[in-house]
Amino acid sequence: MEIENKHKELCGKIATCEEKGKKFTLNNAADFIKVQIDGGVFPNSDKTTRCDYLFYKEKELKRQIEIFVELKGVDVTKAIKQLESSLQMFATSKTKYAFAIPTNVSPAITATIQKKEREFREKWNTVLKVKAKSLQCNYNSQTNSLEAIRN
Repeated sequence: MEIENKHKELCGKIATCEEKGKKFTLNNAADFIKVQIDGGVFPNSDKTTRCDYLFYKEKELKRQIEIFVELKGVDVTKAIKQLESSLQMFATSKTKYAFAIPTNVSPAITATIQKKEREFREKWNTVLKVKAKSLQCNYNSQTNSLEAIRN
């Protein structure tokens, strides 16, 4: 799915998105593009299942890396479905990350998360991480990957 320019915002050195106490931070984000999918590309009234944000970096109009972010209350399963749906609609890069950042993560859902992490790796060639409250990572331009993924 093509994203209109009006939804694209060029990032500075540090890119963030936050909602109701949950936060994602990307360091070394210069030249990344931030897209608000929920409430931006898709208006709030649209019922399409999608994540909140997409960050990507491109070279010669080809995406080099994509980061899908869902800031969620407590429903981790729904957050993962939203990320999966967004990958189907928007993913074009070989290097992809999907981050669900809920208010908290119940120990009862740990096995489900591990299963989904494997599934995302195998089916989507995507790194899936679920971290409560906040997630911060560094972009490494030499390897075109994210490092130091932490709370």
